[in-house]
Amino acid sequence: YRVVSQLALGEGSAAGRFQQLEASAMGVTTFGTQTFSLYGAVRGASQREPQAIGRYELGGFHQLSGYRDGQLLGNYVAFSRLTWYWRLPYAPLAARGLFLGATAEAGNAWATRIAAREGNLRAGMSVFVGADTGLGPLYLGLTHAPRGDTGVALFLGRP
Repeated sequence: YRVVSQLALGEGSAAGRFQQLEASAMGVTTFGTQTFSLYGAVRGASQREPQAIGRYELGGFHQLSGYRDGQLLGNYVAFSRLTWYWRLPYAPLAARGLFLGATAEAGNAWATRIAAREGNLRAGMSVFVGADTGLGPLYLGLTHAPRGDTGVALFLGRP
C-alpha cells in the first residue's frame, strides 16, 4: 500500500486533515494463444469534513461493465477484474492482432469507511472482440450488470 497524499485543509487544526490511500496489483499469465489477467484495486480518501475531495468512481467498460461511466461514486472503492483473451489465428488488414475475450468484474464505491466494511459488492461482465490497431486497442463488446444494465460498448484505448 502507499499513502498517496496527506495534507492539512484549513489552518492549525487536524480537523481538516485529508488522507488518501491507494493500492493495486495485477497478474498476467499466457498459455499459448490464451491470456488471463487478474487485477485488483482498493482506494480510499478520508477527511473529517465531508467534501468532494478524494472521491472515486466506477462504471464503464471493464470498470464494472453494465454501469455507466462514473455511475458509482464514493470516497472508498474496491474493485477486481478477471480477464480472458484468446488471440485469433488471423487478423484483418487494419490490425496487428484480433482477440476474443471476456471479463468478470466485482466492486463498489462507498461514501464512508463504515459502509465499505459492510461489503455490498456489485458485479459486471463483458464479452468482446478486440483489435490491436495503429490507433490503439479497439474493442466492441456486450456489457451486463445484474443490478445495472445491458449494453453495447465501442471503446478505443485501454479501459
